Formats: sequence, structure tokens, C-alpha cells
Amino acid sequence: MRNRILKYTGYVLFAIFLFLVIVYIRFPYGKTKKWIIIAFENNSSYSLNIKDLKPLFPFGYNFEDVEITKEKEMPFFQARKIRARVQILPLLGGNLKFKYAINAYEGIIIGTAKISHGRKNGKAYISADIQNVNLGKHSIFTRKRGFSLSGKMGGELKIDIEDVNTPTIKGDTVLRIEDGKIRGINIKGMVIKNISCEGIECTFELVQNKIVLKKLFLYGKDIDLRITGMILLEKERMEKSRLYLKLHIKPKKGFERRYRFLFRLFKNLRDKEGYFAIPVQGTLGSPRMAIP
Repeated sequence: MRNRILKYTGYVLFAIFLFLVIVYIRFPYGKTKKWIIIAFENNSSYSLNIKDLKPLFPFGYNFEDVEITKEKEMPFFQARKIRARVQILPLLGGNLKFKYAINAYEGIIIGTAKISHGRKNGKAYISADIQNVNLGKHSIFTRKRGFSLSGKMGGELKIDIEDVNTPTIKGDTVLRIEDGKIRGINIKGMVIKNISCEGIECTFELVQNKIVLKKLFLYGKDIDLRITGMILLEKERMEKSRLYLKLHIKPKKGFERRYRFLFRLFKNLRDKEGYFAIPVQGTLGSPRMAIP
């Protein structure tokens, strides 16, 4: 009896193995890749390029050299490898849930995404564990114009979408930045070469094309910074997004002494806690401080 069970078990395992081999060989890589690219570009103003696509057993995909770009601009996102694996049990209840891992900018992002369908609307949830992402490798932080940001970033990101049909996105993130530096900020012709940045905490809400910053803290050896306000997004040209922000800056003693001539411009804006409250307007590409 025991030998018979082992025999049939062996047949089943061999059949599964043979099935996987056939799927691997006969998998329509080109058609699937083309379908993903068309679906993405039909719902976005950006272009998607995938160099290679392979199945990831038992139920997943392995993408290699993924790039999201906009015409005549630097890549918005680049990933050396993306692995996504679908979980079967949630599909039985009509929900989509998958785990993913993204190798990008010398680091890795690991997380879970879930889309559930209710009677009236669908909901989505995304979580990400960010590990050792090199900010200096991303084009948005290394622009020739304006400031640049460098350092190794890690932390957690959580996003809730309450209705996928009329999306209102709520996000919460806590990030740590190792050896973070903000360089090249120009205020009234005075360039601040380096500002230490050790961590970021942010709670935000995205409603249609408006980002509302509920809380954004940036802290480091040189300054403590709080930012509130909103950003009106221009999806076609992100650098043209309008800013309506207020910066609350509290410099550390050594940093304030080093740039004392600059902080004298804001002496009438200082509150009892030692923060300078400075409005920021303009665009993401060209922010400007509304100094009285």
C-alpha cells in the first residue's frame, strides 16, 4: 500500500514538473510583454520599455531592465529587475493580491499589493519596504538645475485607495536616509552647499491632481524642517506642478551661525519655538521662497 502511494505521488509530481517545463518553453513572452506595455501606455502619458519578460514559478512574472520615460526627458523610473508573484487563494474570492520585489538604484523594494472588489467600489492597498536605495542614482535628484539630493534611503511606505473608480489616495511613510545631503539650494543668490538629512516622515493625501501634505518632517544635523500645504500636479509635465507650501525651518546653532547673513532675512518670520515660517510658491522645477 505504501509503495503504491509513493508510486502515484511520483507520477503526479512528474506530471507537474513536465507541465511547468512545457509552460516555460511555450510561454508567449512577446505577446504578454506587448499587452502589458499597451495597457500601461493607454492609461498613462509615459512610455514603458521592458527588455525581457519570463515566467516566475509557480504563479508570477520576472521583468528585466524596466524603464519608464517621457519623450525627450530623463527616465522617470528604472529597475534592473522586477519580480511579481500572484497569490492564488485571494483570487477565489474575486480579489487580486501579489507580492513583488524591485531591484532598482542599487537597492531593493519589497512589498505587497492588494485589489479587492466590493459591491459598490473596489479598494486597493500597497505596502513597500524600501532598503538601501541610492537617491543619487535617480535622475530627479541629480538635475543640473536646482538642488540635488544624495544618500541611501530605507523605510516603509503604505498607500490606501478607498475607491479605484474615483481614486483618493492616502499615504503614510517613514524613511531613513544614511549620509543624506541636500546640495545647491539657492536663496536670494546665496547657495547653501550642503544640508545634512537623516530622515523623513510624511503623511499625504492625493485627490485627483492635488497632493495635500498632512505632515512632512525632515530632520538632520543641520536643520529640522516641517512642510505643510499642497501641490497641484501637472501629469503631462511634472516639473510644472504648482506649489503652495509653507516651510517651518529650525536651524541648529552651528548651521545658523554659518549662514547668519541669510537667516537675518527671515528674522521677522521666527516664532517662539525658533522656527522660521517661509512660504514657497512656483513649481516643482523652479520653486521660489516668497520672502517679504
